Amino acid sequence: MNKWMRDTNEIEATLKKLPKINDHRNAQMIYTEVNRSRRIGGKNQNRFRYVFVSALAIMIFVIISSTILLNEQHSSEERSSKSSDISEEYEVSDIKETALREDTPSNVTGVEEGEVIEAVQNSDVRLLYPSDVNNNHYITLAVPTLDVQYLVPFTIKLESNSMEQNINMLKEVEGMINEASFGLADYFPLNAQFSYSEEANALIVDVPSGIDYLYHYRVFLGMLRETFMYQDIDKLIFKTEGRNGVEFSHMGLLEEDEVIHHRQRAIYLYRYDEQSPGLIVSSINQCDDITIAFEAMKQGDDPVNEAISTTIPASMQFDKVEKNDRQLIITFSNDTVLKNSKQYEMVIAAMLLAAREFDFQTVLFQNGKIDTVGPSNLIEELEVPIAPNLIEVR
Repeated sequence: MNKWMRDTNEIEATLKKLPKINDHRNAQMIYTEVNRSRRIGGKNQNRFRYVFVSALAIMIFVIISSTILLNEQHSSEERSSKSSDISEEYEVSDIKETALREDTPSNVTGVEEGEVIEAVQNSDVRLLYPSDVNNNHYITLAVPTLDVQYLVPFTIKLESNSMEQNINMLKEVEGMINEASFGLADYFPLNAQFSYSEEANALIVDVPSGIDYLYHYRVFLGMLRETFMYQDIDKLIFKTEGRNGVEFSHMGLLEEDEVIHHRQRAIYLYRYDEQSPGLIVSSINQCDDITIAFEAMKQGDDPVNEAISTTIPASMQFDKVEKNDRQLIITFSNDTVLKNSKQYEMVIAAMLLAAREFDFQTVLFQNGKIDTVGPSNLIEELEVPIAPNLIEVR
């Protein structure tokens, strides 16, 4: 017997010594379990296929990415070789643009191209008086507050000798105001064309159809009315792309609007925050009499808006407020004592502007127990200002 046969006999003898195992499953049970095992095996094979496909996709992505990177590097080298030519082209363009700006002087008094109108911290309220104008003209532009409830008029001197030139410069002034620095709404420049009709002494406002601010007609109209109440303009004429009239929501077609120069309002101070300058602003509502306006200026116009404050101390009393044609005579009570301070400069300025609102030309203060408050000589009759918030361009 050879070795292979001996090994086989030994294996068989060993197997016979193992415990006997009986399988009690019938043929159907075995068949079912075999099929289930095949399905499980199939799932594992599918998982392997998914892993294989994913790996293959990653390999393809790496190959494509490498190709793209090589192309990008090549393109970058080409761009670098042209960069000096492009830089020279931009430099020439910049020089041309700068020369154009330098050759186009601004028509705003004392202003060079590129300068802006922005807030100056702790600056004083300044008014424009007839004696300040001389041979120069001016333009006033009203800017909405952030809550669009009030309109703050800015006054800027112009190098101009006609109303037509004033109107033509309006667009330039619009682009110079930095509204955010004053705590005001970013409202300008307007998408509108302005021109002057000498025959009608009117401002012609021509707008494109369908612009957004036509839906906010109260602010748009209020801005125009407040802007041109300080100008020698009789009315506003509206056009839409050259056609007569503008269609305002909630108002219908508007072709003309009269400019009211004296609107009988109280005067308040607008200050957005402690760092912002104080600015003159008029009340929303009209007052039947200037004495009512003075009382309103003690109490305030809007208790909700903290940026609006009073301009006359609550303790200030008047014995008499008299009207002599277009002169207003204000007699302080014996208990009221004026001071030569910034606060009382604001008081006098606000009262003069209120007098302007009611179409007075001069104001005479009596019994103030002081001769001067700031620049105002209380011994003499004072002329009312032309417009508020005279702003220097910086």
